[in-house]
Amino acid sequence: MSVLIKRMESWENQWQKLEESENKPDKIEYAVNREHAFAVLDEIMDTFYKRVPPFDRMELPTDEKNMPELLRASNTNNIRGGKEHAMFLFTGCYFMRGGVQSDMAFRTLAKIFSDQPELFDCEYIADEKNEVSADKIVEVMQEFNLGNHKMGRGAWVENAHRLLERFGGDPRRIFDGVTSYDEAVAVIANGKESGGFWGFQEKMASMYIYYLDKENIYHPDYPYPAPSDFHVARITAATEMITGNVPLLDIARYGNGVGQESKIALKESDIISEEFLELTRKLHLDYIDARGASPMDMTDAIWSFSRSMCSRAPGNMTRVIGETKGRNTVVELVPINPDSRVQQRKQQRSCGACLLDACCKLHIPNGIYYKSGRFVATASRSTVVEKFDSAQLFNAAELPTGTLPMKIEPLPKLPEWRPEEHMDSLF
Repeated sequence: MSVLIKRMESWENQWQKLEESENKPDKIEYAVNREHAFAVLDEIMDTFYKRVPPFDRMELPTDEKNMPELLRASNTNNIRGGKEHAMFLFTGCYFMRGGVQSDMAFRTLAKIFSDQPELFDCEYIADEKNEVSADKIVEVMQEFNLGNHKMGRGAWVENAHRLLERFGGDPRRIFDGVTSYDEAVAVIANGKESGGFWGFQEKMASMYIYYLDKENIYHPDYPYPAPSDFHVARITAATEMITGNVPLLDIARYGNGVGQESKIALKESDIISEEFLELTRKLHLDYIDARGASPMDMTDAIWSFSRSMCSRAPGNMTRVIGETKGRNTVVELVPINPDSRVQQRKQQRSCGACLLDACCKLHIPNGIYYKSGRFVATASRSTVVEKFDSAQLFNAAELPTGTLPMKIEPLPKLPEWRPEEHMDSLF
């Protein structure tokens, strides 16, 4: 039996602790369930290295198909590993903030890189005679249908100037002499002593280090946490690695996501805070240190797991009604219909085939997050699972090969955890 099933029975689902309260508390009280979190991460990493579902079909932003032709390994005339390669990845970080899927952002940036490579050259941007303004960048982004104009307009030009002034326009030099993740954050994060770069804080520090690591441009000799984006946060919250006293989203008040009442409901149920993200980062670093895990592999595993499994679950499905209008976009939750053959298939290919099924407790839709910026749980998984369990499901044999659950061997017994040795690092 998996160690996940042998969870401490005394744990409570703290996300519903304030079920009877109308308002989110002024201060969320989080708890890091370290032993349980290690068991969850062990399961994920064990399956990742076996390359069984869902890791037999991973799709990552840096996949070759998403990269510019000149940065693909298959191109014998490529410029991989050079300043241009590092600058493309640096620019890609601007669009890892929601509103556009990461792989789509990379594919679109690849088109811009191929069409207007000079926009990835700091010297060209800084040369006044070329008239590369913020408005010019927005025009290009609109031409290529690339979202997040505010971030692109603010960061693209300004950071090119900063890179040129501090690192000769070569982002590969940003981490020269850096010996720890904290030092990396101090160098790249905006507002730090070094000045940093617009749009970069802890999440983007991890993101850029990971991209450089993944593309064999820079291999840090220090551990770094997975970028604390939506997918990483969803796995962390849904599996109760970190819990908190936050109520589920009031669906009736949320409605279609537009209006003042909806905004209030979203704010009251928002799980994410800087404290949650910091606890997640420290938990990852603790796990890497204890297990000797690869930060790059850990990022691949957690991120791709959420995207390939959780995003397909019926309980996480949303739909956009009408035109996309930024934060005013109408986003509705798709009602659970256990009699729907489409939803039945999605259920069996996601939650029904998930190695974390025993410990995953919440549905957290990405559609709401990407349109509202609020990270909310909309339903307890148990209520959704019960609906499908009571329905007449089709024969699992109808599923294509490779989508059924795999048997995972029990993991070794976890070492005894002495809280006094870890509390300083986690809280």
